[in-house]
Amino acid sequence: MTDLENVIKNWEALIGEQSALLKEQLSELEISALSACMGDCYQSFNEVYSVLFEKLKSATPGDYDLVHDCIVDIYWEFDHIKNHIVDAERGFSVLMNLLAKKAELKEQAE
Repeated sequence: MTDLENVIKNWEALIGEQSALLKEQLSELEISALSACMGDCYQSFNEVYSVLFEKLKSATPGDYDLVHDCIVDIYWEFDHIKNHIVDAERGFSVLMNLLAKKAELKEQAE
């Protein structure tokens, strides 16, 4: 199993465990944004740091076309990450609150 597959599997398991409670407060679209965020951001992160930076390092001096293309691609990958974060913001807030309440209830029970 690749790192990405492992990240997605673990994230989906966490979301799945909380799905009934998430559905009480989030739309299907918000849950979908939360679910997709982790894998897509991971892929963009890897594209920037594993592919695009490697291209930049290997660019010959004065190869401004390649450097320009890499910088543009880095910008769009970061923009992609930003959009996922913005789209999943409400989902993250709801998930954090649900987990905080569960932790508090567990602490009170002990």
